[in-house]
Amino acid sequence: QVDVLTDNYPEETSWTLTNTCTGDEVWIKERNEYTDKYTQYTETKCFEPGKYTFEIRDSWGDGICCDYEEGKYEVTYDGEVVASGGEFDDFESETFGRSCDA
Repeated sequence: QVDVLTDNYPEETSWTLTNTCTGDEVWIKERNEYTDKYTQYTETKCFEPGKYTFEIRDSWGDGICCDYEEGKYEVTYDGEVVASGGEFDDFESETFGRSCDA
């Protein structure tokens, strides 16, 4: 599950979820898909057990927190919060899940 609370410039935010074992981008949110300022978006999708990398980007390079309100994000995998934040520059990423050998 990916939760995003947008900042004053929601169109700048994008993210990808990549299967680290295969290199495939399995879930993508493009720039301009978030349109409402200061809005909580929650999206849920199921995936096979594995290892994944979540990367969130801000096209202006000022993250989604702190300069223009308090945007934030949180990623939940298998019932556990595996990535969260909002204060970053161009991008931030977190790898989580099981090893590729499992």
